[in-house]
Amino acid sequence: MSRASVRAAAALYLGGRPQPTRPTMYRDSAVTLLGTLWSAKAREVDDDDYWPMNGQISGAVAFVHLVESIEQRDSFGGGGDGNTPPAGLKKIEYRFYLEAFFKSKQQRGENAQADYDTFLDSLVARMRADRTWGTGGQTYDTIWAAGENIQIATGEPDWSEQRFYAETAIMTTITEWVQS
Repeated sequence: MSRASVRAAAALYLGGRPQPTRPTMYRDSAVTLLGTLWSAKAREVDDDDYWPMNGQISGAVAFVHLVESIEQRDSFGGGGDGNTPPAGLKKIEYRFYLEAFFKSKQQRGENAQADYDTFLDSLVARMRADRTWGTGGQTYDTIWAAGENIQIATGEPDWSEQRFYAETAIMTTITEWVQS
């Protein structure tokens, strides 16, 4: 996989269905209250991106970032014939960072906070549900493991314009093996 394919696989697994007119924009996520996910930082975010469903009053948008990758050789197997070096595998670990913004029009802070907790719990459950994040992980150059060492850092929620706002950084590791 390339960085682009790791990013796309993560966006597809967490974000749902790519939108026909904007293939980097994903909706219909299995994550409760995730309105829209982008595989890159969007220039502009509208209220409809938080609340794509009629009547929805709480929702989140998120952006996929791969902030670091570490490549390490692990020698499995042998081979080589004097002209060709032995085959091996390289493990590539990506530091995955999901930048999420949550908004709610709930009238009471405790109801908005409960919706925010529901969003975060659903997101973590989705990350844990399949360690290959939908790629199958049975061959090289696919996501072999993801959702390990999940870290969540939330900002202090705030009220502005009669809306509850919260920002969250969700970090985890995505691992792939490549033949090299």
